[in-house]
Amino acid sequence: MSKENDPVRASMRISRETHERLETLIPWGMRRDVLEVVLQLVLDAIEEDGMVVAGAILDGKFKLVRVEVQGIQPPRE
Repeated sequence: MSKENDPVRASMRISRETHERLETLIPWGMRRDVLEVVLQLVLDAIEEDGMVVAGAILDGKFKLVRVEVQGIQPPRE
């Protein structure tokens, strides 16, 4: 039986503050899905533009931009 499509578990250390925000803001049943989509977006950007993306993230020069989706409007600045 092939296991190439079986999911794998990934773990990483995060700060206590980040963990508390994660627990507060994202319901338990959605966490894995939300984090996987964010990771896929980052990996797509790195594939397209290279490791400069990772450097920009680490330097705080990379921003998640909210766009209007089905009536949900981004906050006004």
